[in-house]
Amino acid sequence: MIPVAASSTNLRPRSLPELLDAGVALYRDHFLHFLAVTAVINLPLGLLNAVASSILFSGQAPSFGDFVFTADPFAPEVILAGLAGVVILWLLGALAGTLGLAALLCSLQARLGGERPGVLEAYRVGLRRVPSLIGTRLLLCHN
Repeated sequence: MIPVAASSTNLRPRSLPELLDAGVALYRDHFLHFLAVTAVINLPLGLLNAVASSILFSGQAPSFGDFVFTADPFAPEVILAGLAGVVILWLLGALAGTLGLAALLCSLQARLGGERPGVLEAYRVGLRRVPSLIGTRLLLCHN
């Protein structure tokens, strides 16, 4: 776990402008690190999305519309294929977003404590936080 130095954490009450100044300064001072943490998860997903979009919309691959209009649109396999695709894409995006958020939060916590974790260290620690973040998201969405 990334330790947080108690002496470097200033927990005094702050006004909103002070909090915003401190947050902007933290991100400005460590911009490349935070950019790298977010790029690790977002670049592969963006490339995958770009490749899939170019294949699907180039006219080279049969489209979902071709499949629906050549088959019975109310056939169970058409409905199940569409629902499975939506669920898989949603789960992939939600898990990747949660992992990226966990890594960013762990990195932010370490930077606030005066530590200088690497990008992979932030993901290693953040990976252990994913279940609690998923639980938190489920609780917040349920209420």
